[in-house]
Amino acid sequence: YYTHSINQNPDWLNPYVNRGNAYASKDDYKSALSDHTKAIQIDQNSLSALRSRGFVYHLSGNYDSALADYELALKIDPNDALTYFMRGHTNVNKGDFDIALIDLNKAIQLDPNNGNSYFPRGNAYSAKGDQAKAIRDYNRAIEINPNDYSTFHNRGLIYNSVGRYDLAIRDYSEAIDINPKLSSIYHHRG
Repeated sequence: YYTHSINQNPDWLNPYVNRGNAYASKDDYKSALSDHTKAIQIDQNSLSALRSRGFVYHLSGNYDSALADYELALKIDPNDALTYFMRGHTNVNKGDFDIALIDLNKAIQLDPNNGNSYFPRGNAYSAKGDQAKAIRDYNRAIEINPNDYSTFHNRGLIYNSVGRYDLAIRDYSEAIDINPKLSSIYHHRG
């Protein structure tokens, strides 16, 4: 479908972005980057193309390139909560927790009911040793999205680390109920 649209109108960026996202979902990062780059060549001010390419860079572990794309996107729209979330998430993965917290705080300020930003912010707080703030963020993420097994799992890890084994087991069990195929959770609950 996307290839047909591109053949019909090669200067329309949406099919490139969408096909790039489809490639990324199949872990074909090279093709995804090619399509997203073509979309950016068509419109260098496309937030969706910059964010999409940044996310593919993130997925492939090229965090600096991801951050560069997010920086360009924020120059276009300095109040885009999604881009702040994505940049913050990338910085968490990169290990730059203080920088990540700035972006994730901004994402939450701009869109407090989007649970996506609370999870990586909780991870950043946990990595910095602030378990109370991490639990608070995981609690909020679960309030917004009670079907995210990762949040239950990570909160369980913290409860386990502070000796709250009953709460850890409860969270691991909840994560297993949501995603029974993830073996590491069974290990932690065990």
